[in-house]
Amino acid sequence: MVQICTVPKAMRQNNLSINSLGTENFNGPLGMPPHTMSKFAGTCTNTKLEPITIWAFWPHMHKLGRHMNSVIRRANGTMETVFDKPFDFNKQIHYPMTPELVLQPGDAITSTCTFDNHTDAAVAFGPSTEQEMCYQFAFSYPARALNNGVPSLIGASNTCW
Repeated sequence: MVQICTVPKAMRQNNLSINSLGTENFNGPLGMPPHTMSKFAGTCTNTKLEPITIWAFWPHMHKLGRHMNSVIRRANGTMETVFDKPFDFNKQIHYPMTPELVLQPGDAITSTCTFDNHTDAAVAFGPSTEQEMCYQFAFSYPARALNNGVPSLIGASNTCW
């Protein structure tokens, strides 16, 4: 069941969106090699003239996903690990950020997925659970601020990599 609650625009403090960070590039059409641990990452830079606030993450991979890590490179060059958690496809969890994360203009966030391809075949990106994904869903505001205009291979529009 889905329940939607609306409020008048004047009462909304912030409009948020869910943006896909990470990557869809798993070595091109070849995918990740069999019998290997692989890492794939994508970076999103705040190119806006205002701060972007991330108040939660929801990592998403498929059956071979093992770990998600997100690191902010501040505009001044300092690095800050903001997410570092194991991943279990059967126990996908939403993680509120306390305190909320703020990406200032020029800050970049890199999200890295780790996979254990224990199969006998290469595994490429795709929507099937027999394929893989590397998404760090970021709940953020202002709405669509993390969208860099590069569409997802599966049709998502709120993406940044």
